[in-house]
Amino acid sequence: MANGHAVAWGNENNGGKISDKLQNKLKNVKTIVSTNFAFAALLNDGQVVAWGDELNGGNIPDDIQTQLNNNVKMIFATNYAFAALLNDGRVVVWGNKMNGGNIPDTIQKKLKNYLFY
Repeated sequence: MANGHAVAWGNENNGGKISDKLQNKLKNVKTIVSTNFAFAALLNDGQVVAWGDELNGGNIPDDIQTQLNNNVKMIFATNYAFAALLNDGRVVVWGNKMNGGNIPDTIQKKLKNYLFY
């Protein structure tokens, strides 16, 4: 919305309903991306809020959330997972582990120093 808040509608299990707890966090939204079953919003302060199907990105694991806090430059989505480009050029992911929500260690080592302008 023009005031930076987010609204959702549709299937409640797939992100069509935003809980009151999350709605209070969804202020100053910069951009929203979606998987087939969940949404993620990047806020102006670099935080990310996700909702929808927990197995497909609607829940950000605590260890990932710690890395995302006030540190995200851009977010991206596949059909089942999300990726975040951090301000330091690293990439972190969450969502369906079989479909992009997990980065093997051999690839994670190569995902650094990515800068988008």
